[in-house]
Amino acid sequence: MAYLLDEHVTLLSLLPSPFAMSVKIALAEKGIKYEVFEEEAATFPAVKTDLLLRSNPVHKQVPVLIHRGLPVAESLVILEYIEQTWPASDGCDVRKSFLPQSPYERSVAQFWADFCNKKFWETSLLIMKKLHDEQIQAWNDTAQLYITLDREMSKLPYGKPFFFGEHLTTPDIVLAPLASWITVYESLVNRKFPDAKKCPRLAEWLDAISKHPNVKCSICDPRMLLDNAIRFQQRLRDEAI
Repeated sequence: MAYLLDEHVTLLSLLPSPFAMSVKIALAEKGIKYEVFEEEAATFPAVKTDLLLRSNPVHKQVPVLIHRGLPVAESLVILEYIEQTWPASDGCDVRKSFLPQSPYERSVAQFWADFCNKKFWETSLLIMKKLHDEQIQAWNDTAQLYITLDREMSKLPYGKPFFFGEHLTTPDIVLAPLASWITVYESLVNRKFPDAKKCPRLAEWLDAISKHPNVKCSICDPRMLLDNAIRFQQRLRDEAI
């Protein structure tokens, strides 16, 4: 894949962050070469770099995309920025649009991207961030969202295996880090999400997303994520004592 070398793109990231992973997938899909600065994931509470605090003084969180010296914060905003800055219509054969062409289909894609970003990830990450009954409640809530996703994705008439057929769109990019995080969630609570018999559409999607080359090169090794999650949980226990 051909990369643009003069765009001066920097990503402030945190390796376990699904939101940062989605931005890495988007940059890979657009063929944009970038420099990445990873925040420290091992400290508790997190020690944030001066660069991050200067670049995102409001939320003080990754991801932040810095393009030609200008910071763009929040993952959904960054995905929209990437789509608009490096559009599929600029003559680059390798680039595809993150959004369908019709206004209605674009609205559907944006709805599910927002759902996955705000509802699914915010709920599912509580499996790592909570202990005891609260962790089990987070698991139950996430499992129900998993079932909801399967049911509603099955209704979409736009093709398979992804939300809108054969190419990644914004909701695929947002949800794609589940390919590595699902093992972590299941291991932390020693439970399994509904299998392919109960959730066949989501199982098909997960299989395809896990094999996608730009997803594979952008998400974290589940073993690393699990090790980090176990350490995080131990710190929570230590703090609770």
